[in-house]
Amino acid sequence: MAINRLKNNRSAKTKDLPPPYPNGWYGVLESSMLSAGKSMYISCLGQHFAVYRTQAHKVYVLDTYCPHLGANMGLSGRVVGDNIECPFHKWSFRGIDGRCTNIPYSSCVPSAIKVKKWISTEVNDHIFIWYNVEDLEQPWTIPISDELQTKQFVYQGRNEFYVNCHIQEIPENGADLAHFAAIHKKSFMSRSIDAKENFLTNFARHDWKASTFVFLVDVCI
Repeated sequence: MAINRLKNNRSAKTKDLPPPYPNGWYGVLESSMLSAGKSMYISCLGQHFAVYRTQAHKVYVLDTYCPHLGANMGLSGRVVGDNIECPFHKWSFRGIDGRCTNIPYSSCVPSAIKVKKWISTEVNDHIFIWYNVEDLEQPWTIPISDELQTKQFVYQGRNEFYVNCHIQEIPENGADLAHFAAIHKKSFMSRSIDAKENFLTNFARHDWKASTFVFLVDVCI
């Protein structure tokens, strides 16, 4: 089918290569950006998602391209109940499992017609997608921020930066203070890696837990 050729062209996968992104939760959208009854198209992690919120404020994430003729449902799909409706011919796909539930001009819907349903959750004012190339590991629970729940964190504004690099490089290098002297040579950040001497320790500190790590940055590329 034409849609299969299109899908293969959009993403190249080779079994001999390691996964391009680490397995885990990824924050792909701020909750405030998706109102009830709306859908959005998100391209990230080498995938294409239709993220939509029902009138009951439930968020679902499906593959965005309709298997019929490849319409982008995230861009112009219509949210109907718990389903998202393709803009081309109004094929309707269920959020809980991605299965097609209605073809308006057909008396039946073949059970094989479906799009991939992605595991997602909404916590800490962000919508997260569970990405795992093996499809075996079960998602862990994202810790809830007490400061957000109790409104101790006060919104003061924001900065946005677009960096042309792999998402893994930013959190890994941010914690690797020792690499500045080796890689960047002379810089204001490489004066010393000794915590007692380096002035950066007055402003920031990295705490790491090996068992839980959450990307709290947008990963749309």
